[in-house]
Amino acid sequence: MDQQIRIAEHRWSIGDTAGAMRELQEVLTEEPGHALAHAMLGGCLLDARRIHAALHEVEIALSLEPELFLARLIHAQVLTAHRRFAQAERALAMLVQEMPEHAALYRAMSDMLALRGEAGSEERRTWLARALELDPDSATTLADCADFHFRRGELDDAEHMATRALQASPEHLQAAWIMGEVKQAQGDVDGAREHAAWVLARNAEHRGAIALLARIKARRSPVLGLWWRFVSWVGLGGEARAIIILVTMYVAFRLTSLTLQIEGYDTAYNVVTIAWLGFVLYCLFAPVVFRRALQKELDNVRLKENF
Repeated sequence: MDQQIRIAEHRWSIGDTAGAMRELQEVLTEEPGHALAHAMLGGCLLDARRIHAALHEVEIALSLEPELFLARLIHAQVLTAHRRFAQAERALAMLVQEMPEHAALYRAMSDMLALRGEAGSEERRTWLARALELDPDSATTLADCADFHFRRGELDDAEHMATRALQASPEHLQAAWIMGEVKQAQGDVDGAREHAAWVLARNAEHRGAIALLARIKARRSPVLGLWWRFVSWVGLGGEARAIIILVTMYVAFRLTSLTLQIEGYDTAYNVVTIAWLGFVLYCLFAPVVFRRALQKELDNVRLKENF
């Protein structure tokens, strides 16, 4: 049992959430009341963006052991993911007061700032510096520092931190993904693609690596790239914003076409209608073609021997 927990902890630490969850589910099958396993599973689910399932697991962990540090930390991170920032900040501040020497708390503070849109802020730099001071060899902290520098456009510093993270833990998926992002920003498309492919070979659901590979493909295929950029722009503010934009586009089309029809501009009406139908068909078929092209891109990637 303890061995499985250690294996799950290692897999979780390097970003292999699927592997970690398999181990934890086996532990919970044998011992349903294992509070630490529930807390860790909640953390893995949170990393996989399954926020409601994560909350369920961490609530079970807290009901079994209300003072379990990991469960309290992940509960605060789930609150952050739900954008309940004030509650999350209070929970983290309480934990910092109790355990000021725990680097994970300052990383959680940093993550909260990133989700609030302050990924490159000086306050985030302060929290990461404190985490790095407490745990200078943590690959996760180093990868977060690399992400911070990347978002500020400080590519040399980002590459340095990502390199240190990979030296500390060569299997660290987040560090490898950030390195891929840095490579793309530096114009090394092949290097970026290799890093994305390496991450996806170990975690096929890694959103960052999927997005990186998609952006690489979008740059090489202008037609498909147009769809990718449109979808990325629409989805910037979440589902609510996307729905508002799409409904607004449809209403604008209907009002324009009705106005043209009423005013007797038949040619213009036909052009607008055909353009709208073309747009709809493009949005229907482009994702299918794009996914196939992305899979082909992934299949064709061949890592260098010394990668």
